[in-house]
Amino acid sequence: MKGLVIFAVLLSAVSCGHPSTGPDVSPEACRTDPEINGRQVLEFDALVGKIGTTGCDGVGGTPVTVSHSGRLYARSTWSDPHANLKIEIWRGPFEELLITALKQGSDLCVSSSISVSAGLYVVVTCHTADSAVPLSSPVDSSTFTPHHLKIVYP
Repeated sequence: MKGLVIFAVLLSAVSCGHPSTGPDVSPEACRTDPEINGRQVLEFDALVGKIGTTGCDGVGGTPVTVSHSGRLYARSTWSDPHANLKIEIWRGPFEELLITALKQGSDLCVSSSISVSAGLYVVVTCHTADSAVPLSSPVDSSTFTPHHLKIVYP
């Protein structure tokens, strides 16, 4: 039930069809956790649908308030081999796209890490345009991809 409540927060009317800037971490980041060292951890299961021509038109995100400078880390894992997810990290409420991380290799995982200063950031997990899953239907929950999101931030 908690995942469904979070899912509702993840959906909002925001466009995410912007060019990729590439991840700044290696595929090994999907296999190991970053050091916590007093940082905040937000971790939960959620659902994401493939929406629109970019795969994530109108998909919302998870807001995090960073208290001081440091690294913001995000990782999403899933089990559907047809899905191809990406992570976007935005400054402010979708004011500036800072990074788009794409899946590396055959892992069903995508991760990103970026230096940030104090302020509001939004982490978005959504499908890429070439994700081989059907477009989502609000009346058919099987068209949504379950994933696990972990965000570590200062």
